[in-house]
Amino acid sequence: MGSVSLKIGDGTARYRCATIFSSAVHLLMFASVLTTNFFALYAFTSSPSAGPTLLLHHGASGRHGNVSVISEHVALIVGEIEAS
Repeated sequence: MGSVSLKIGDGTARYRCATIFSSAVHLLMFASVLTTNFFALYAFTSSPSAGPTLLLHHGASGRHGNVSVISEHVALIVGEIEAS
């Protein structure tokens, strides 16, 4: 009786390219998350421009006013979600 063998190689050559691309994708995703968080931090900590904004129409002044306006909006959204 005979036997059949199939020699593919050492087994690492097939996955080396996939590992490099996987690492690159992970690094790209990590960089995009960091960039998004930095933009969000900038948006929430920057002062509003001199022009009229939504927050100024509600009579909000300063950071404490901004927080109260945001909490009012969140309360309205939650109320609409509960009503539906």
